[in-house]
Amino acid sequence: MAAPELPLFEIQTAADFDAAMKTFKELDEYVSGIGGPGQEILDAAMEEFLDKAQGWIPYALIELSCAEIRYCEEDETLGPFQDASDLLRATQREVERILEKNDDLKDEQAEEGADITRRHSV
Repeated sequence: MAAPELPLFEIQTAADFDAAMKTFKELDEYVSGIGGPGQEILDAAMEEFLDKAQGWIPYALIELSCAEIRYCEEDETLGPFQDASDLLRATQREVERILEKNDDLKDEQAEEGADITRRHSV
């Protein structure tokens, strides 16, 4: 699965909301598909995308919040906005978890490399 686009957007209409929600779902699906690194460090492209997503999600949450303020005058219209916000926050937590695990694996690899170097220099 190819990484989804993370576009700039503004929600002015129901169609805009639907397009944004489609992007949020694609991002969540993509991140869930990664599932986090096991014993291998993420490749550079994957890590770069996750770094980009980590910066984009707060932007998307702000845009979503602005649209919610503009359009949600009744409690019944809050549901879809809350669902979108919940999805983004869950995706954000997963991105952070994957990147933290990846950093831990890099640190472990660096420590192992240092141990090997020390053993060979003795």
